[in-house]
Amino acid sequence: MVWKVEELPLSHKIFYGALFIPLSLFLFCGILFQVITDYSFTFILYLLITGQLLLIMISDAAGDKTVRKLRFGRMFLYSIGFAIGIISIVFLYLLFTTVLILGNEGSIRVDRLSVFGIIGTIIFILSLWGFKKEEKYGTEGKMKGTVVFWATIVLWALSIPTITCGASSIIDLIVFQQYGYHLLINIGIYPNYNFLAGVVYLPIGVLLFILSLRKMRRDHRYRKQFY
Repeated sequence: MVWKVEELPLSHKIFYGALFIPLSLFLFCGILFQVITDYSFTFILYLLITGQLLLIMISDAAGDKTVRKLRFGRMFLYSIGFAIGIISIVFLYLLFTTVLILGNEGSIRVDRLSVFGIIGTIIFILSLWGFKKEEKYGTEGKMKGTVVFWATIVLWALSIPTITCGASSIIDLIVFQQYGYHLLINIGIYPNYNFLAGVVYLPIGVLLFILSLRKMRRDHRYRKQFY
């Protein structure tokens, strides 16, 4: 079916076939010789890889360049990387918060989470570069600041739990401990709870929230002229 699309470049077809055929044979032989045991997950992953490549290639050839302003296949691919990056950054944030404020990592595998977070952050940066490239293509080079806009969204989202953590620490330190009580976060479960670091989280979170919100509103007004 791919070879019947006349608008697709020959290099696209060769690349798709060079990946599609070996991947198909690997899946078939893996199941046949019982090397692959989780058939459903492997099949879904197989469809995602091949389907995404097909979507990218068709979107590259879908219509005249003067009409087509967005290459949906590539944007979808960068969106997947963006989502993976957000998950990785959240894991790194939770790991950093757990070690710094709670005073221990518990049963968390710090090494694996760190590697996953670093790799995911790299994917996140690449996806931001992809967004910038595609929106610059769609606006004929007029769109600017795209990377900062998408990164600011993540900073704004992380500022909310940061404010919550800082406010909880202050309430626990000032109000509840006067009467011998503690919030749920500190009922003997985390004896090494670092109140100083928790209190510092509040001004940091407020600062991130204000700066990121102002940047998002300014970029939103700028981007309205293109969308």
